[in-house]
Amino acid sequence: SEDALEFGLSKVDVQKLPARKIITHNDLRIAEYASENGRPLFILLNKWDLVPKEARHGLKDACGLVFYDVISHSAKGIPILTTNSLEPSSLREVIPTALSLFRKWNERISTSKLNRWLQALVAFKPPPLKGGKAIMPKFISQVSTRPPTFSINVSRRNSMSQSYEKFIINALRSEFDLYGVPFRVLFREPSNPYINKNRNSRSGNKSKNKRNLLKVRKGRRFSSS
Repeated sequence: SEDALEFGLSKVDVQKLPARKIITHNDLRIAEYASENGRPLFILLNKWDLVPKEARHGLKDACGLVFYDVISHSAKGIPILTTNSLEPSSLREVIPTALSLFRKWNERISTSKLNRWLQALVAFKPPPLKGGKAIMPKFISQVSTRPPTFSINVSRRNSMSQSYEKFIINALRSEFDLYGVPFRVLFREPSNPYINKNRNSRSGNKSKNKRNLLKVRKGRRFSSS
């Protein structure tokens, strides 16, 4: 469809909604589509002059909560702008907001900066013990952009609680101002180099024993001839 084509070509999505109308399932689906495709998104509430002044703050908060419920952490702190036909100047923030989101979407954060942040975060609030053993996030790096994607090495990955994962995600968004930008965090357990080393050692020993056995057999055949 034409809408799908526009979304496919866009880098930053702005969703224009009538301020006085109920948010529809289709509105939420469009926002979800943008999130699934890793696109930055902000909301533009139109005809803001028709909303009573005493209801404006609550309406913006409610709008943000609805989108947060649908597209998860990607919508937390999503920019919500307002505009109306009586004040053309109300559109001045649209382009700067789109450019800001685009910059964050393309930004790459240095590994050293990320790991200084992670060490301070874990020192401030260590993850809870599991079975008396520590579960430590040890290393973080940004593996890609558009959307920003981060990889975190965690000892005993399967034992880390979802609440602590959310704590890290929220702290990451807050520290590096990723509001309105969908980003991904991959929690991984680093491979154990000693496992492969032991496997290679056993494999090498088997090959060595096999060669020695062949030498012995050849020696026996030579002696008996």
